[in-house]
Amino acid sequence: EGYNKNIKYAFGILIKHLGPDIPINKISPNILESFLIGRYLTAKYATALAHRTLKSAFRKAVQWNYIDSNPLQKIKLPKIPQNKPVFITNEEFNKILSKEENPTLKDIYTFAFYSGCRINEILNLKWSSIDFPSKNVSIKNTEDFTTKNKSERIIPLHRTLLESLQNRIPQIRNIKTDDYVFTNSKGRKFRVDTVSKWFKESVRSAAKETQLDKSIHFHSLRHSFASCLVQKGVSIYEVSKLLGHSDIKTTQIYAHLRSDDLRRAVDQLNS
Repeated sequence: EGYNKNIKYAFGILIKHLGPDIPINKISPNILESFLIGRYLTAKYATALAHRTLKSAFRKAVQWNYIDSNPLQKIKLPKIPQNKPVFITNEEFNKILSKEENPTLKDIYTFAFYSGCRINEILNLKWSSIDFPSKNVSIKNTEDFTTKNKSERIIPLHRTLLESLQNRIPQIRNIKTDDYVFTNSKGRKFRVDTVSKWFKESVRSAAKETQLDKSIHFHSLRHSFASCLVQKGVSIYEVSKLLGHSDIKTTQIYAHLRSDDLRRAVDQLNS
């Protein structure tokens, strides 16, 4: 769902710039570079996303023999400075949770906070992926869903999630292993944008009573999971595996939280 939105956005702005009638084999690297650099100056993040999406699409066009080579293969945008991820404490999370009345949404938020799963992974989770005896959840690729980097992983379930999932079972009639774990009142899978919007409303509501950062969004729950682990002394390598990062460099954004380790390292000079 999210990927389809990215495709529509990327090709939408490209067609708006080039016009709808230009043949795909006439879209040169020079044309694309001028188009992307022009947009990058005013919309860095959106343009970087469009660049990745179009590059992938043109790669597929090469495989289908529509074009001979990928015109975006050698085009690189300037690197975007990485901001430190926004994360929340357990106390702040409970304040947000208290503002949500829907019990299923509460379970979804809780699952994100204690597993670090992406929103798409949670909403596409099926009961067949929950292993209660082993206390694990498997994030799998299925006919209906593919993980961000196409890799699968197993995450140990926190006791809070075990209790939450076990409490959901009696509420569901004729539960099947192929059913989604989290569904709306009509038994259908939630939409990503809908859940994100509702979570943001809970954040705004909690922020009226506390000093909560209003920039917190659903993905901040994933950041919070990782940040808490790093602060507890879990290695970046292990956090990377739990998050399902394909490159450990992605996990390095949490490295600044290990400042105590750096202090102890420098203090070794005194011994």
